[in-house]
Amino acid sequence: MKEELLEKYKAYLEPFFTGTQIKKLFTRLERISCSIAPLNTDTGNTQTIPRWQLSPENPNYASKEECEKIFNILISDLLGFLGADGYKNRHCLEVFKEGELTRDELIKVLGSSSRIGSLELPLEYKVPLSQGGRHVAENIFWYCPLEALDQLRGWLGNAKIITKIQVKAYLTDRRQTGDYQTNREIRWETNPSSPQFASKKDCLEIELKLLSQISIFHGAPELPVELIPIVERALGAKYVKDSFRCPISGKPIIYEEFFEKVASPVHGRSGFQVGHLNPLATAGGHNSGNISWITDLGNRVQGDSSLEEIAKDIFYMALFHKERLNLTWEEIEDLIKKMKN
Repeated sequence: MKEELLEKYKAYLEPFFTGTQIKKLFTRLERISCSIAPLNTDTGNTQTIPRWQLSPENPNYASKEECEKIFNILISDLLGFLGADGYKNRHCLEVFKEGELTRDELIKVLGSSSRIGSLELPLEYKVPLSQGGRHVAENIFWYCPLEALDQLRGWLGNAKIITKIQVKAYLTDRRQTGDYQTNREIRWETNPSSPQFASKKDCLEIELKLLSQISIFHGAPELPVELIPIVERALGAKYVKDSFRCPISGKPIIYEEFFEKVASPVHGRSGFQVGHLNPLATAGGHNSGNISWITDLGNRVQGDSSLEEIAKDIFYMALFHKERLNLTWEEIEDLIKKMKN
């Protein structure tokens, strides 16, 4: 951005923010408006480049002039929300709730540091890139942040576990073959045709769901009463303490064991994974309805199968071993009860 323009905006922002906050705001806005970090297939790593270096057919593409326009219109919106003289704002997108972005909300966002770092601003596309939207000024808007996310992060209070969740929620898997190679790209910056793609809204909802599931692990810390409605909305079910079971293996996840293995993993293996119930390659989708904590056993058993496919396989194997061992169903139920105890 032109230095004289930034100085002009800075003068308008100084009554509302500290110098450090303004610097962060400019850095993050410029990153989102003008830059992108796609995979460099030659090195196998992501590399930050200007958006105008992308192919014009890519929905993430924008000319240099368009990127500057995006930066300016988002600053103008923000000054309008703040009530600065001479500025009017466009509406906020109703991503999570109605209303207008406030100074306090933005200060909280600028003070946060997540796995997406310089992308940590409440901005989203009106028309999703996966539905024909493009990176243009008329399609990108502020929204009111998801406060519930901060509240559940604060309840959990473990940076390593939160980072693990955010890596899975926000970043692509490692795929070095096929049409869409990926390696820890920001999911909403990937090609919208890629199975690894997800909107920012979807990614935030995934983090919220994974945090909510932890609250119903067996032996999890007490959840404050005011957070129960948040968890119930994220789970789409009533909050029932000590009720979570791996959707593949059926085994309960014990919070203390989970905390020990995820917060202090041995040789990089946690014992608990975040998995897609239906594989992305078969259009399962990276969204909160298709993702869950699973046990290491569940992860090994599932492989590349969908939830329904693996359930049928398990039934088949159960019947085979019942006949092989000459057991009755009553004897099998007794064995399962002993395993639970």
